[in-house]
Amino acid sequence: MQRLEMYLKASEIGNEYLRNSKEDKEQVLKEIKNESLFQVTLRLHLYIERELNMILSEINLDYKNIHNNKFKTKLDTLYKLGIVDKNLYDVITRLNLIRNEFAHEIDNKEDGELYKKLLDGASGFVLENHKIDVKMKGLIEKKELPTSYKFKILLVNIWIHLKTISTNMNKVKLDIAKRLEDEVRKKIIELE
Repeated sequence: MQRLEMYLKASEIGNEYLRNSKEDKEQVLKEIKNESLFQVTLRLHLYIERELNMILSEINLDYKNIHNNKFKTKLDTLYKLGIVDKNLYDVITRLNLIRNEFAHEIDNKEDGELYKKLLDGASGFVLENHKIDVKMKGLIEKKELPTSYKFKILLVNIWIHLKTISTNMNKVKLDIAKRLEDEVRKKIIELE
């Protein structure tokens, strides 16, 4: 099978997995609807870690040992492998810092403070998608959304971006293989 055919088939499989994950998204939205920002932060952090674990197991990185590593180690590994890009890496790193603050301080944080901290870590497609979602939801509701709702939207967006990667791992593997092949080809040419 040619590379292009494999890439197309991998995309089809990933799209089917993503369609099937719609139920996951609906479940998450239902779960967080009436939760505090503390609860939502912890819940989405767990969902994101589940996706990190799924990706790591899919690329067979000694899953049993890496599964026991810290959240940040898992995220760093996927970033260094080029599976998670800088935009997603930065905002997930920011989420992890917020989650760690909650773990060490039980005091309630202000909605605006939490939202600003997380939003400051968002850039690129994560930030653009968030702005679109907030604007669309505001138009539907016909009012300015509360900061806590914007925070929840951003958290779900982060998780969905990672979910998209985990459901398209066959395509990601082909991208990694191509990148490695190109590196070997470059070294061979340099040595000739």
